[in-house]
Amino acid sequence: MKKILSLILVVVLCLAALTACDLFGQGGQGGETSYAEGLEAAKNYVQTKYNGDNAAPKADYDVAAKLARDGVNYDITWTVNSDKITIKASATAGFWTVDLPDVNDTAFDYVLTATVKAPDGTTAQVSFNRTLPVIDSTGITTTPEAGVAYKLFLEQLGYGQKLYSLTTTQNGENKFIETTADPKAAADFYVEKVEGGYKVYTTISGVKTYVYAKTTTAADTGKISKYIGFSTTEGSVFYYKDELATWFVKLDGAEYGVGTYGNYKTICISESKHFTTDSVGNTQYVLSFVTKAYAETLVADEVVNKDPAADSTLTVKQAADLGAGKASGMYTEGKYYVTGVIDEIVKADYGNVYIKDAEGNRLYVYGIYDATGATRYDGLTNPPQVGDTVTLYGIIGNYNGTAQMKSGWLTSATGGNQGGNQGGSSAAAITPVKPVVGTEYIMGLAQT
Repeated sequence: MKKILSLILVVVLCLAALTACDLFGQGGQGGETSYAEGLEAAKNYVQTKYNGDNAAPKADYDVAAKLARDGVNYDITWTVNSDKITIKASATAGFWTVDLPDVNDTAFDYVLTATVKAPDGTTAQVSFNRTLPVIDSTGITTTPEAGVAYKLFLEQLGYGQKLYSLTTTQNGENKFIETTADPKAAADFYVEKVEGGYKVYTTISGVKTYVYAKTTTAADTGKISKYIGFSTTEGSVFYYKDELATWFVKLDGAEYGVGTYGNYKTICISESKHFTTDSVGNTQYVLSFVTKAYAETLVADEVVNKDPAADSTLTVKQAADLGAGKASGMYTEGKYYVTGVIDEIVKADYGNVYIKDAEGNRLYVYGIYDATGATRYDGLTNPPQVGDTVTLYGIIGNYNGTAQMKSGWLTSATGGNQGGNQGGSSAAAITPVKPVVGTEYIMGLAQT
């Protein structure tokens, strides 16, 4: 009986081995071809995930140590061509930490290289060009003291400028704190140490006033808006996370990081998901405390405004060049009108399209909406098609190396599928203008 059972077991094992050979080939699971395809996909993912051209983080940041593709694990090792920067094990499982120096006197470029390794030992590499900026931690603190005057500032590394907090808010509303490039003109702030962090306050018109964060929920849509401003009665509790080098505040159980993004010049708060070790200092510019004594020894930076005037009209090429000149994830503060012919529809639900001009220059549009911005492309009555000429209104920026207009509002459409303004009303095609003194206008309403 034992011999018979042994024989049966041998036969089963042989059949299992043959089946495995048929399923996986002789190169292991997936075979050599499968590993090659998976390795290429893994490399492309790393390239997209850590697209770091022109990135200039000044704080340590994490990069992945492993990646799974189609059930196969790929190891990732990282190297850097500078002895000032080291790669070390991260406190977070599955990651490496790119360890930057605390102080750096002269900015320099460096190359970060990822080597992706398949289970069979084959590898693929991808490199990222990055810049280590000047890092001067003099006077900067993450543990402010009571009784010491501080300036609150943002360092927009992508624009080479520091912006310091004022006690005024955007458009006179109590949200989005305005800034100045002059540290001497900035407001003085102080802290109170409380459970869970700090309350920050200043003086406005002789009255002690706290920095206050809040959220509001729209009754009709349920959309949550988040603000940071001032209050004479309530002070938010702010706390610092070393791993993200960012100050946070908690509202209704959710975390929000304090800072700004793009080329915005106001202090705001954003959901914590937007703050990562790779985005801080690159696309997210975070709030910092610097002593008043040190800040007032500094010379004001020239405020950079590289963008054309908001609401102006750009050609397809001008818009594409504007987006290409920005770092990944960065967009203009203002919106622009761009007219072009739809050359390709990438996704028909969102209205992701390419538009082109007569010379063949193209611009990617990430989503088309109606003239009010309320109705998406797939909800339009007569959405524009390939060959139609459209005028779109939106912000311009860069996402993973691709210049694009984001959420373009459709102000007019002509061609074989006319009526792209989905109302049939010619009023929707009216382009808003800013009135000029001494010029006659006809006033009216565009009922889109």
